Amino acid sequence: MKHAGFAVAALLVFAAVAADPGWADHGGRERLRLAQAGPYALSVWTRPDPPTPDGFTVNVAVMRPDDFAPVLDATVRLVVKSADRDEPGRTVEAPRGTGPNRLYHGAAIRVPRPGRWEIGVTVDGPAGGGAAVFALDVEPSSVGGRWLVVGLGVALLSAIVAVLGWRAGRRRRIERVGGHRADTEGGRPRTTPVTRRSKRSATPPRVPAARPAWAVVALSAAGGAIAAYLALAKLLGASPLLCDAGSPCDIVQASRWSSLLGVPTALWGAGLYATLGLLAARPVTPRRWLWSFTLAVGGVAFSAYLTGVSLLVLRAACGWCLASAALMLGLLVALFWYRPPAGPQLAWLRPPRLVIIGGLAAAAAVGGSFAVFHTTAPASPYHEALARHLRDSGARFYGAYWCPACREQKALFGAAAHDLPYVECDPRGTAARPDLCARDGVRVFPTWVIQGRRYEGVMSPERLAQLSGFTPPSAGPFRSSSRRLPGGGSPDMGNVSADGRVLWLSGRFDDVVYAVDTSTGAVRKVPVGKEPHGLGVWPQPGRYSSGHTGNLR
Repeated sequence: MKHAGFAVAALLVFAAVAADPGWADHGGRERLRLAQAGPYALSVWTRPDPPTPDGFTVNVAVMRPDDFAPVLDATVRLVVKSADRDEPGRTVEAPRGTGPNRLYHGAAIRVPRPGRWEIGVTVDGPAGGGAAVFALDVEPSSVGGRWLVVGLGVALLSAIVAVLGWRAGRRRRIERVGGHRADTEGGRPRTTPVTRRSKRSATPPRVPAARPAWAVVALSAAGGAIAAYLALAKLLGASPLLCDAGSPCDIVQASRWSSLLGVPTALWGAGLYATLGLLAARPVTPRRWLWSFTLAVGGVAFSAYLTGVSLLVLRAACGWCLASAALMLGLLVALFWYRPPAGPQLAWLRPPRLVIIGGLAAAAAVGGSFAVFHTTAPASPYHEALARHLRDSGARFYGAYWCPACREQKALFGAAAHDLPYVECDPRGTAARPDLCARDGVRVFPTWVIQGRRYEGVMSPERLAQLSGFTPPSAGPFRSSSRRLPGGGSPDMGNVSADGRVLWLSGRFDDVVYAVDTSTGAVRKVPVGKEPHGLGVWPQPGRYSSGHTGNLR
């Protein structure tokens, strides 16, 4: 514990350096102070300082000019326009409640490039309307920025804990090897070096009992706390600390890589940290060490994969994720200092075999996660035809690569999403067309433009079909197809519902009735009595049938 003071001091220094100055002064740097905007007085702050194209927040306080009391029932909009180029501006809603103390209006803004920009603030309220404008110099994005300092601080702490673990492990290895032999002379212990000749006759040193790897426990606790915090924020739908709306951290947390198999990815990380911590809290036996090593290598590989995705695909960095990756790497380094000696009976602890085990663990972690993240639901013929119809009819689907609602919209079409008439609005995205987005006045993602009319938000395929005038192609009276029931079964007799959406079949030898979705092929089983045979489906307008399926006219 004598080194604990040094570690705490390093943590405080790193926290002070990485602290966000935007928290002070009502949310950042003051741009307007009690500026007159019709019947209101406005004060405006921006953060961070200086702003970058990656995203910055604008907080607006609307007050009465006579007593400077806050006006809480006003509507605030921000008009963002380039001062260097002649191009149309865009309007961003600034709702109340995002600023400190919920007395301010705020919005997160992203611009396509650095330069000089004009931010217009328009206010509509009970006393009328008003506007004010201020100029803003947006500087190029810095690589890493404050989060780079955060990552370096976490890496420094990880290195400190790893060195402390190495020193403890080194002392234990010296005790195991027994580099000195204790003799007694005159009733007093005497320590003499062990020579080559004396080693043959010396009594083998006693190997001390295995001890817990407390450095690994400490790193697991820190990483688990970060992962649990991110998982809780994801489950509650809240934004983590230092992850403002539209910031690179928010982009990563809202991406499809933030959930794995329907569970927040951070929750899987918290479980991994907890498992490693429990293994390290018990005496480090060779078997427990190998399990910890395998899990830690998989965790480092998975963290590296997600970091590469965030930097190369999302073009954003999450400081919390980088901190967790640094802790996992420090945990793996610390494990090496607790590695038991590789004796004749423990050949799998030797470096060559550890390389093979670690390579297999890394390949399994990266390959498995890649397969899960890139799995796309199959598309039904209906969705494929609708997507092609929207594309051919001139409709437009505007969005951004980092927009979670846009991913939700695409997921409704499954594998047919690649046929949608998607237009990327973020200049950093692939094949971006921000000019089209500005032309159509896109303010919300996703936005649909169908037959000259604009619709905002996620739209169901049925609603899109209605708005675009889509008519499903007829299958024709004599078209048929053969399919097998998933998992097998015993389909016997049945019929199709009046709307043609469900095929009802009796499962004679399985005591169920099958309900088959004619669009997707999905099968639902309804438990019924023993050996159902005949099955009637009503109503059946315009159809005739006789026999076990019912008499219809």
